[in-house]
Amino acid sequence: MAREVSETDRRMLEQAASACSENGGDTEEEFRSFFEAFVSSPEVRRKYGAAEIHYTIYGDGKVLSDQLLDPSAYAYFPIRLEDYYYMPVQPTRAGDGDEYLDLQFNQSSSNDFSVEWSRIHYDGQSAGGDDLGNPLDAGGKPIPPGTHPDPAGQLLFHPAGNCWEFSDDIRFGAKE
Repeated sequence: MAREVSETDRRMLEQAASACSENGGDTEEEFRSFFEAFVSSPEVRRKYGAAEIHYTIYGDGKVLSDQLLDPSAYAYFPIRLEDYYYMPVQPTRAGDGDEYLDLQFNQSSSNDFSVEWSRIHYDGQSAGGDDLGNPLDAGGKPIPPGTHPDPAGQLLFHPAGNCWEFSDDIRFGAKE
């Protein structure tokens, strides 16, 4: 029996396909469009996931857990999109609706993409408009402009055809 696909999933599948076909899916702008669709839709994650997802948790410089999972068994994707902001699926403190994510995109010469994510809050001191204020790290200290806090995790995407596939979810110091 065919799975029912929501209107949002249909739009996100179209967005991902468009990002992949524009120029063969090789620019950061195209990847960011693809990534937005990937975060927003479980259908996109199903379609563009690798045959196995490598899920690794590090703590104190050691591997705490290392698993190769069938995509149907991988239920740990850490990022969601709310309005225009990336947020954790599971905040550090249960019910913390003010925890956001700072994302850093890195592209290799072989067109692999790494998305490092860090947990942040905002101070609410907006300069006007819709922004949330200045970013603060997990300890409540201001994050200097142009810098990023230490990552809590990293997602890896490898070229596949004229697009990318999600292959690795790496966590640093996480306890899941």
